[in-house]
Amino acid sequence: MAPDALRFFARAGLLSDASPGADVTPEYRERVRFVQRAQQLGFELHEIRNLLAIDDGVTDSTTPPLAAVGSQIETIEQRIIALMRVR
Repeated sequence: MAPDALRFFARAGLLSDASPGADVTPEYRERVRFVQRAQQLGFELHEIRNLLAIDDGVTDSTTPPLAAVGSQIETIEQRIIALMRVR
């Protein structure tokens, strides 16, 4: 991923702000791959941020983590159905 994209995702709160010469951990690389895959699936930045928050164990107190994940899964299933219709 281009450095500009990494900086954009860091400003959006999706990634930590890694300096150009810093050692990149496997966890950071996995998080970058997750963000890329989520974007490819059509998730918006706020949706990706919510999924990452669930993975990090940080959720708002009004929405239980499983409910938030269930909502995201439903969204994915709806997108799969729409793509199958297009196909």
